[in-house]
Amino acid sequence: MKSFSLADTIASSYICYTGGKNLRFIKPEDGVEVFESARSFRKRLRSGDYDVVYLHSLQFSILRFIRSIPKDKVMIWWAWGYDIYGQQVVGMKSFINIDIFKPETKRLTDRFNLKRFFMRLWMEPLFFLHKREVLSRVDYFQPVCAVDYDLMKEHTGFKARLFYQVGRYVAVQNQVADPTGAILIGNAASPMENHLDVWLAVKAFIPEQRRIIIPLSYGEMEYAAKVKNRMSQDGFNLTFIDSYLPKKEYFSLFDSCSYAIFGTLRQHAMGNIYWALRKGIKLFLYRDSVLFQHLKQFGYVVFPIEEIDGNSFTEPLSPEDQQKNLDAFNAEIALYRETGEKALLEIKNSL
Repeated sequence: MKSFSLADTIASSYICYTGGKNLRFIKPEDGVEVFESARSFRKRLRSGDYDVVYLHSLQFSILRFIRSIPKDKVMIWWAWGYDIYGQQVVGMKSFINIDIFKPETKRLTDRFNLKRFFMRLWMEPLFFLHKREVLSRVDYFQPVCAVDYDLMKEHTGFKARLFYQVGRYVAVQNQVADPTGAILIGNAASPMENHLDVWLAVKAFIPEQRRIIIPLSYGEMEYAAKVKNRMSQDGFNLTFIDSYLPKKEYFSLFDSCSYAIFGTLRQHAMGNIYWALRKGIKLFLYRDSVLFQHLKQFGYVVFPIEEIDGNSFTEPLSPEDQQKNLDAFNAEIALYRETGEKALLEIKNSL
């Protein structure tokens, strides 16, 4: 959670509630106020010595603290994705309820789990109690991409206006597309990537000896093991990335790829997807994915997984279509930046 004061300049301070858990990456010298007890965290929020609260995602553990923020404070919620879609992973309804699993993945993950069952028993009533309060309390909502905001607006109690903070993007050079380039599938060991459903849909059309890269270095390791076991049975040229790579080294994998397939049905893996689009890689998504619809609306050239055939991995993206995707990305970011500047001015004028 980030609280800051908007005047001629923005003075920022960072506060974090741990619930007694040890932090791996936040150190005392980082200047973050760390609160281990709920009581001390509530007291800090009620102090009111700030103008705006910026929520870096809205984790389940934070929901109960929303009412401790004074009513006159502006609240901005930066939704990362799991906080609006991810409750389904533990069997609960999310803020945005869409079916995020395809049939094979559902069969793989839909087994009775005692821990998940008891988590749901106590979490779901609490989530229900806090959900309406959160929806009516948030003043501005920052999604990863605009489709999240459109879906959130379907809640009758949701009144937040759109907000964006757009950072600097690293320049990415379109590559000369190699018809025999590698195929990237997914970005993480997450059931939301629907790996096995994607694999069943595409493996018959993959040219012989074509390299296939499957990143599984973070997420659910039990799920990763099942994916590796099932895919390895078919005898393809598979490269599983199952250890952490430095960012530069990870994105260098894209240099060898001409094709990328993401089986997510919700907003997910956007850093990877936007990198692939800017790199000139041919991108495939499920037609019923909210991302497919989102990217199409912005003018990107993307392809449905359902229509993959024998030519899909022999005909890379043309230079003209690569440029269309780069232009669409620049236009999308320009729109977000304009929207964010307008919202920031509204906030400053309201203080």
